[in-house]
Amino acid sequence: MDADGDAHTSIRSVFSRSFHHLPPTSARLFVLWGLQPGHDLTASAFAALSGEDLRTTRRALDALTRSHLAEEGFTGRYRTHDLLRAYARELADQVEPTAREAALRRLFVWYLRTAIAARALVDPKARVIAMDGVEETRTEAPFHTRDDALAWFAAERANLVTVVRTAAEQGAEDVACLLAAALMRLFYLTKHWDDWLITHEIAVTAARRSGRRVDEAYLLLGLGIAHDDVGGFEKAIEYFRATAQVFHELGNRHGQAWTLNNLGVTQDSMGRFAEAAASYTSALEMFQADGDLHGEGIALNNLGDLRRQQGLFDDSLRHLRDAVELQRSSGDHTSLRFTLRTLGDLYRDMGLREQASEEYRHALAITRELDDRWGSARLLVQLADLSAADGRESEERDHLHEALSLCTATGDPIVEKIRARLGA
Repeated sequence: MDADGDAHTSIRSVFSRSFHHLPPTSARLFVLWGLQPGHDLTASAFAALSGEDLRTTRRALDALTRSHLAEEGFTGRYRTHDLLRAYARELADQVEPTAREAALRRLFVWYLRTAIAARALVDPKARVIAMDGVEETRTEAPFHTRDDALAWFAAERANLVTVVRTAAEQGAEDVACLLAAALMRLFYLTKHWDDWLITHEIAVTAARRSGRRVDEAYLLLGLGIAHDDVGGFEKAIEYFRATAQVFHELGNRHGQAWTLNNLGVTQDSMGRFAEAAASYTSALEMFQADGDLHGEGIALNNLGDLRRQQGLFDDSLRHLRDAVELQRSSGDHTSLRFTLRTLGDLYRDMGLREQASEEYRHALAITRELDDRWGSARLLVQLADLSAADGRESEERDHLHEALSLCTATGDPIVEKIRARLGA
């Protein structure tokens, strides 16, 4: 024990000498590093944590790197050894509580605002998240394109989950609720279901604890969608009914419309077609009354798909053509890809394989543009089905191999079915 103690003292004295030779700005940043709950961070995140501008922060990080108190990775992310993090935490414990809280709040808000900026680029038609009472941040989002926003999300995903959890634990319920809500669209695209469920469960508790009823409703809705996505239909319905109750109490008709639409999707998946039709129709009427073209197009697509499953092809085609016209005229390409896929399903069921293939290819082109690998893989499987039906075995295998390469990367459960078809 003495030897271990001597070693610890010796290492700490080395850290202390390096720390005390730092310029003041770098020393302060190193101390604040001990507060942040995430893993590796970018210069922009450190700028938010410290409250300094980006140029000053980069200089401070350069000094830390030269002093071997930090290291910069190839992607511009900074990390430090676990022992140095522990030393930084010791120093951070000596900072005034109000200063510690302010630094963490700046970091939390930066992650929140940056996630919302990423969400806006990834899905411009997504619901606007009200940020009343949330501070501005000095540091801008480190991206300007959809691809860069998705790359930022991929790199920061673990940190974002940690920020939701830590914000909830430290009383920043507004950040926990709003950040979880902002992340839903990104999780929906990337299909990181575990992170989606964890963040929303944490945030629902935070919303209830702090009386944030609107946030509670949208987070419950997100949990219902996640459970539907993974096939937990009974659980999804439970969440949708809880969501509907909160929206009813709040008098929020728009929220009720989206809840009914998603309830209909789950009822549809369970083969409860009459109930699904009632849910979709009620949602459609609410969307039309509110002038929500995005919601109207989605409800029309869902009704069209339901009628297809019931064999009512004329009704299905009418709903789907209305949805396509609406989505094209309003520029809602994010939703258009779903309707084109449904239209392909309809033509396939009608025995019109050439028209089905054309619609699937149009849907696939948009889905690829949006970097939706999960959706692209499923469209490729459907194209493979059409190729197989026409005896084009080589084309079928090409589609399946491409689908496999896409869904293997996302951990998609469809992987084993594709491998079985390929005999792999």
